[in-house]
Amino acid sequence: MRWITAVFAALFVAGQGQAYVEVPYSLGRVVAESTHIVLVEVSKVDKKKNLVIYKKIEDLKGKHPKDEIKHNIGTRGFHPRESQNIIQWAEPGKKAVFFHNGGASETCIGTYWYQCYPEGPEWWGMTHGEPFMLKTYAGDADRLAAAVKAILLGKDVQVSCFADMNRDQFHLRKGKVQTLWASLKRMDYNPKRDFVGWGGDGVDIEEFKTTPLLAEGSAGWRFLPEKSLKDASFNWTQLAFDDNAWAQGKAPIGYGEVEIAKRKGTTIADKGKNFVFRKTFTITPEQLNTKGAIFRLSVASDDSATVWLNGQVADRDPVADHEFAYWNREIDLNIALLKAGQNVVAVQVKNGPTSSDLYLDLDISVVTPLPKKKVEKK
Repeated sequence: MRWITAVFAALFVAGQGQAYVEVPYSLGRVVAESTHIVLVEVSKVDKKKNLVIYKKIEDLKGKHPKDEIKHNIGTRGFHPRESQNIIQWAEPGKKAVFFHNGGASETCIGTYWYQCYPEGPEWWGMTHGEPFMLKTYAGDADRLAAAVKAILLGKDVQVSCFADMNRDQFHLRKGKVQTLWASLKRMDYNPKRDFVGWGGDGVDIEEFKTTPLLAEGSAGWRFLPEKSLKDASFNWTQLAFDDNAWAQGKAPIGYGEVEIAKRKGTTIADKGKNFVFRKTFTITPEQLNTKGAIFRLSVASDDSATVWLNGQVADRDPVADHEFAYWNREIDLNIALLKAGQNVVAVQVKNGPTSSDLYLDLDISVVTPLPKKKVEKK
């Protein structure tokens, strides 16, 4: 199936972790390139082994040969959240739409999609999540099934989906919802042409806005080898610490990784040592006091990183030795560690004496809920 490999191909790049290549598809094209489309319902879940068994409710396109469809979710994907999203959702009675051609598949579970391939005669094995497929559809499975039926009859239909936004919002499944036209005549993804209005008719999805507080690739980081800390009696993780004598550079910072040059980061000469880093950022009182606001920390590091906020530990990477990835660590911050005005993030990155590389990049953002809006028709 062409759209399985073209929509979001997985890239495995040595030393760079894993990533997605996004080629948005219209719902019309997904329908056209699927040989089988099935409305299914969860019948059994094994949350210890991460297995989901569906029963067929209705063939929407083609005739699926079995009434039971078994998905081995496992712990696969580029990030633990991918399998977790599916297993947390999976409860008997929940509905999904299963698109496949016999050799590859995409499953929409409402506000998430994932990819599977056949695993023997009985099972389909999940390979990874497809968060960017939320541009294609986001909402109720029964509504998606109704849309598929109408599209197959040659009709134009309105479907709810996520608008283009910060990539982290797709991963968190929190974003701005829009309604687009979809049909077999609208094969290319063109949200400007197909736009109906903001919001999703009948879709209960809370919408969010992401605002960077300290963006990945930021300039102005201060850093030096940990052994060079001169005054151990005063905590270098505190906001008041004077770091003016430290080296200064743009993230990512490190050595031994081609990604540093690609991202126009800073290469350091000292090797085989632990390094410490500091950077200030600002939070407005409005951001701090907004009801429902979520402060997110994302860390790409090689080796492990420990992160402090205003002198308090915010996160310790439990894996001691690993390559960097965007992101190794993604967590919701304890709001008690933050304050209105200037804040400081301090990071220690471990590095062995024979290590061939070191890497740090970091992102802090605030995700705030948007007021609910009715669909604004053109």
